[in-house]
Amino acid sequence: MKDLTLEDFPEIKNEFREIEFSSNFISVSNGIKTGNLLLRLKSYVPRGQWEPFIEKNLKLSKRTCQCYMRLAKANINECFWHLGMQKLHELLSNNCDLTKKGLNHGLKID
Repeated sequence: MKDLTLEDFPEIKNEFREIEFSSNFISVSNGIKTGNLLLRLKSYVPRGQWEPFIEKNLKLSKRTCQCYMRLAKANINECFWHLGMQKLHELLSNNCDLTKKGLNHGLKID
């Protein structure tokens, strides 16, 4: 008997893909909102006090805060949001232009 795979159920596979797409989109949207909130908050915290403020007041690591803020600053075009937080962070780390300008210059994503 043949081992079944998701390919054997195309309708269900498509539904999974739709859920993954919308989950990634929502995750990135919330990540950008969080980054914007962090950037606003950081503007009020005295210089040199940001890391202690994070440790004392937020349930996020310094690194996670940096990722969210970078995401917010990047002005990522919505057409890339389906890629999800991890892939977008990876692309930003490689200095990819994920703005509309980058899209117009033929950036291709696997």
